[in-house]
Amino acid sequence: MSNESNVDEVNKKAAELQETFKKFKVTHDAFHFQLKDKESIEESEIYFELVSDQLEQLQENISLWLAGIDSAKQLTVNPEDSISRVGSHVSLCHAPHAIHLRAPEQRLRRKRLFLKQKLRRLKGYIQSKKKK
Repeated sequence: MSNESNVDEVNKKAAELQETFKKFKVTHDAFHFQLKDKESIEESEIYFELVSDQLEQLQENISLWLAGIDSAKQLTVNPEDSISRVGSHVSLCHAPHAIHLRAPEQRLRRKRLFLKQKLRRLKGYIQSKKKK
């Protein structure tokens, strides 16, 4: 498969993913609004946040990949170009995409949400043991 057909396929799948997420959100909201107890509501919120974060991360990765393909198309190398000139051009084209600062923040957020959920479950377990 060529990069052009890969780009088309990735764009198609990204659009499908967006539509699927919209359906998921509608379904999740319907489920969420039926919940009564605080713990279930919080778990539902955390779950939705985790899924949303994962989708956002995937979308950012797709955008970075597409930008890399686009910048590679713009790179033209002539026989008279020096290696250092071509190397600096490649570095400049890829520099904005090479540093991805949000990924660590998102991983930390997902980890924090996961640990918060785990702590809540442990507290519930401890309380149930105390009642016995």
